[in-house]
Amino acid sequence: MEDQTIIILLSLLFTMLFVVIRHLNKNLFHPMLMIPLAVQFIKIDEHETSNKRLSYTLFQMLSFLAIPLTIRYYDIKFEENTIGLEHYLDPAFKLLFWSVMIGLFFLLKTFMEYIAFHLLDMRNILRSFIKYKLLLVNYCSVLMVPVILINEFNDFDLSVKFNHILSGLIIIYALGQLMYMTRQRKLILSNLHYFILYLCAFEFGTYFVVYHLMID
Repeated sequence: MEDQTIIILLSLLFTMLFVVIRHLNKNLFHPMLMIPLAVQFIKIDEHETSNKRLSYTLFQMLSFLAIPLTIRYYDIKFEENTIGLEHYLDPAFKLLFWSVMIGLFFLLKTFMEYIAFHLLDMRNILRSFIKYKLLLVNYCSVLMVPVILINEFNDFDLSVKFNHILSGLIIIYALGQLMYMTRQRKLILSNLHYFILYLCAFEFGTYFVVYHLMID
């Protein structure tokens, strides 16, 4: 019953934030809902629009609600002593701790990608692509909330396991990047070897290593 109350309260907060984002910029709101398709995002992001930074920030904040809810609902266990500090934390603060750690990981990863693209002299798609990827990650994490709602409140004994939804989100994440890269295919084809190295280092390799280090 306690978990259901938390889910309902967070869902209401999600709804409120979405209403605020839509009110800030209706033209930006719909491309954000269709981020994996990339095309609408690219068209809108090329032009300066009102409250764009604030809308993106509020959208990214949703992840810091979705991540702890997902950890709690699916009872995700992390490897002991992955990070030494969490061993000394009270259990009540571990959800917050891991939410912050996961958020810092994506911010650090984004910063490293920024450095890599800068060194590769790809400034013309640098900012937009990194911004898109960060929003795409947030989009995937936000999708966990409706899945949890369906799991908890459906009348058909339907339950989506964490591994299944994680596989689906990986597919959405990969397809989203593919859609974006297709729009920039001329630049990518002219620097194909760099992009292959990038995908191996920052996408496949990074997430594979982190998953096996942290998830028990």
